[in-house]
Amino acid sequence: MLDRVKALLNLGKEIQRLPKVDIDLKCTTEECTALYNSFTRPHSKLPVVKAKVWGVAILDLRNSNTEEDYLKSVGGKNSAAYFARKAERAGYEFRSFNVNDELEGIYLVNTSASERQGHSMAEWYATKQEKINLAGNYLCRGVYHGDKLTAYAFIGIFGELAIISNILGHAEHLKEGVMYKLVTGLCAELAVSDSVRFVMYDTILGASPGLRMFKERCGFEAHRVNWKK
Repeated sequence: MLDRVKALLNLGKEIQRLPKVDIDLKCTTEECTALYNSFTRPHSKLPVVKAKVWGVAILDLRNSNTEEDYLKSVGGKNSAAYFARKAERAGYEFRSFNVNDELEGIYLVNTSASERQGHSMAEWYATKQEKINLAGNYLCRGVYHGDKLTAYAFIGIFGELAIISNILGHAEHLKEGVMYKLVTGLCAELAVSDSVRFVMYDTILGASPGLRMFKERCGFEAHRVNWKK
């Protein structure tokens, strides 16, 4: 009981220190309005706070004007850039792809492990999709080894925000650094965007230690977000 109280006190202190950022989704579609509503609705476990306001994993790109700016910010020993280079040396490449040209590859990635982060895979991931409908404001990015898809992400663009909505790597390739190659590749690409200023990767507070370390290595930090539409 005492350890839990200490943990809650430490979490409270961490929350109070969070940097605050205003992010404008510039909603012009029903999808964007629904996203705004999901971010600002009461939290399922803590109704006194909003769902995606405290501890949101945000990469601030306002000071990154080139790919080199971003990669330099995540460099160093045992860094995201280090592991991305490891993947490159092993022959992995970051590429864009058409989602419906890769239904088989996505299915093989999705079903390469029955659990992720200690949780069973949702039904959507366990089922081979006949077609995936993505709106025009979504990007599809992947890491390939030859012609084999080994990791992928869907990224939605909403105003000045790019949000990583789906991201997964093939279990047999994770040790090669494919997820670092994927995230650093897409963030380096977004760094030169004329409109995107922030990237969101769900939350940091509450993430498992391993996932939190991964996000922080890739440049994401916990923020308090004031969402605008």
